[in-house]
Order: sequence, then structure tokens, then C-alpha cells
Amino acid sequence: MQRLSEQTSRHTTVVCVATRATTWRNLSKYCFNYTFKSQRPRFDLALVCNGSCDGLHSYIKSLQPDYYLERANLGFDLAAFDALLKLLPQGRYRNFLLLHDDHWFEDDTWLDSLLQLADAQPDITVFGNLIDCSEDKLVQHFEIISRVLGYGRYLDEPSPVFTQGVAGLYRSSAIDIWLRHDGIPHIHNNLKNLAEVCERLASFMLYHEGCSFMQIPPGYEAFLRHRDHLSSIGAPHSTYSKKVIQP
Repeated sequence: MQRLSEQTSRHTTVVCVATRATTWRNLSKYCFNYTFKSQRPRFDLALVCNGSCDGLHSYIKSLQPDYYLERANLGFDLAAFDALLKLLPQGRYRNFLLLHDDHWFEDDTWLDSLLQLADAQPDITVFGNLIDCSEDKLVQHFEIISRVLGYGRYLDEPSPVFTQGVAGLYRSSAIDIWLRHDGIPHIHNNLKNLAEVCERLASFMLYHEGCSFMQIPPGYEAFLRHRDHLSSIGAPHSTYSKKVIQP
């Protein structure tokens, strides 16, 4: 990984963005819009790309990321996030915002909104777009795949929700849990169904360790936008944890 800034950052938040050689143009269309760039002096930016192609490096340079990692185009974005988080300086950041290249904000005060939400909810560990596992149609052979990958223990008491694409705001304690358990579950190929299993397992791991989850208000994909979706398939409740029993 290349550290592009020589100065030690005073920022407590790092925004981690995963992209691919085949989708990096989404960055200019979605993620790095005006509202994102308006807050750029207030956080460190870590960018990871699966693969490389013409035009990519010049665009990356224009973004002036604090960290940039380029890796093999395998494992989708979860593998990219895993590699990036393992290389970031441990103990430096309090908050980690994980985004795909097609996530975006329309509110200029998006960063303040997220940080104020975190300050107001000290017992919540993860803020994201939550999907209800009881309604979600898990990929075929979910249990078999989970056990083959070595994550069967998380199926005994699975989380009732998972964060869409692991995107969202995470406290450092959640990131530490992933790192202590060999990182975010991922695969070393581009089989989409297997990646979708790992996406759910990533949340199951945190839930198993006592992390609590909260839907970013005002609702699913209403604040943390995803492409041009106008869906409302989110979880029915706002908070989930082993300590919270929803009616």
C-alpha cells in the first residue's frame, strides 16, 4: 500500500472506498460527488482498487487519497476492504466509513450527520443500510458454504440483519473484531453467490461478538444512497443487538 501523505493525520475518521478496474468510473458518477468532496479536508481517504486499467491512475491521483492500494481483481469488494483494513495503521482512527464506488450522499452535512449519530448512540457499533435476514432470500447452500469456509459457529445464533455490502460507519471496536478473527470473510475468486454468503457472515461475526447495529435514519438507502435505487427493502426495526429485543 502506498501512503501518499507524509504528515501524520489528526483526523479521527477514515473513509475507505473500494472500486474495481471495471467500475472505477462510478467514482465520478456517484461516490466522489460535490457533497463528498466538500467535506474532504475533514477525513483521511483510503482507496483500494481490484485491478488496473488505462486512465485509472491519473484519476486516482486527482483524488489525492491518503492511502492507495491496488490488488488482483479477485474476491469482489469484500476482499478489497479486507486487504485495505489490514494495512491501515492500527489504533489511529476512531471511525471507519466503508463505501463502494457507487455509494453516495446528497446532503452536504453528511459527515456531521453520521458523526453526530454516532455520538448520540454510544451503544451502537455499526451504522448502515440494514437488510432483514428473515426476509432476505439467502443464496442456495448458505449453511454448507459457511461451514466449508470455517464460519459455521456463527450460524448457531446468526444476526437478524446484515449491512448491505458491509457499507456504513463502523467504530474501531468493530474493525478490531474483524482483524482479530482473520479479517472480513471473503473468497479468492469472483463467484457472486459465494461473495454474498461472505457479506452476511461479516455482520454475523460482529453480532456474535456483541456488536449492535442501527439503520441510518431516515431509512434504507434514504441517506447512504446506492446507485439509482429507490427501493425500501430494509429491516423493519432501527436497532439490533443481543441486548435489544425488538417488539
